[in-house]
Order: sequence, then structure tokens, then C-alpha cells
Amino acid sequence: MKTEFTKLPPHVSPFFIHSEEDLLQYKLVNTHKDKLEIVEHEAKEHLNKIEEVKEITDEDLEKNIKVEANQLREMLISKNKRKLLQKIRDENQRKYKKRKIE
Repeated sequence: MKTEFTKLPPHVSPFFIHSEEDLLQYKLVNTHKDKLEIVEHEAKEHLNKIEEVKEITDEDLEKNIKVEANQLREMLISKNKRKLLQKIRDENQRKYKKRKIE
């Protein structure tokens, strides 16, 4: 019987003959642990980003409410009037750009 020395993980005894299935199981468990650590790390980063979000002031809140109210009003108008409104906005935008260039 030939003795083969291989590098085994620290918790696997070198004095016990391990089957291929045991070693494969070891690799699978470690792969799952690594993936779990990665997911936990990403979750911690996400929580840190959430904590860094700035506080909303009353002025910002009022602006957001006005913007949402305008969007809701636009949804209620007919398609033809919405197109006309968009044309007016486009025209105003072109005029603004011309004034800015000159």
C-alpha cells in the first residue's frame, strides 16, 4: 500500500482515510459558507448606504408633493391635451436654449 500525502484542510485529520465523497462534501460546505459571507457583506454594505441617506426637510417634502400632484394632474387630462402640453414645453425649452446661447 502506497502512502500519498496531500494537503488537507486543517480540521480534516490526516490519520483518517477520507473518501472522495467526504472531500467533495467539504468543498461544497465551504463554497456555501463563502457565498453566505459574500451575501452578508453585501447586505451590510446596503444597510450602511441606507443609513447614509440624508434627512428630508419640510421644504423638500413640499416640493416632492407638488411634483407628484402635477404628475397626477397630467395623468388625468386627455391624450390630445397632454400632447399639446408637451409641445408647449418643448417650444419653451427651445426658446430657453436660444436665449442661453445668445
